[in-house]
Amino acid sequence: MLALLAAALAAPVFAESEACPLGLVDKRAEEAEGKCCFSLIARGLPSHPSPLTVGQLFDGQNRINQSNLPIPQGSYCLPIHGGGIYDSKHRGCILTPPTTQWQCDEGAKPTPGFKISNNGTLLHGAEGGKAGSGTWWSCPTGDHGGWNLYSVPVKGQLKCVPVWLEADNCFSACQ
Repeated sequence: MLALLAAALAAPVFAESEACPLGLVDKRAEEAEGKCCFSLIARGLPSHPSPLTVGQLFDGQNRINQSNLPIPQGSYCLPIHGGGIYDSKHRGCILTPPTTQWQCDEGAKPTPGFKISNNGTLLHGAEGGKAGSGTWWSCPTGDHGGWNLYSVPVKGQLKCVPVWLEADNCFSACQ
């Protein structure tokens, strides 16, 4: 566990200025609406060297690699200047207290502080002048090979590992 924590702490933290807008890999119509929409892959699960898709359960829980997901590949949108994420059903994506599990809930105001770095890494905690972190924590659910996502390690969960989420369509316009 200490080795995993050391690896996460040594992982890059991407600094971005507040004035740094998102760009698009392809110039989809969302740019005119002031948002960038994307899907995510996860890297870092030790038993899976290749990237894995981030999908969703019907209730909006985001999961990595779960074989029975009704939404096998989630779709998310983020305002070009960062802030809160919405999913394709326009549910606000939040970090639930106290565990900070990342999920998208009907009627929820999205958690602020999300950004996408210049290499496409999804950052959390990027608000109030903070750079944000690209390290997420993933813990096995026991449900069809799925892994939940958290912004911090979950106390008492010994099988959690650090992962990094990459957007397929958005990146920081700053280099």
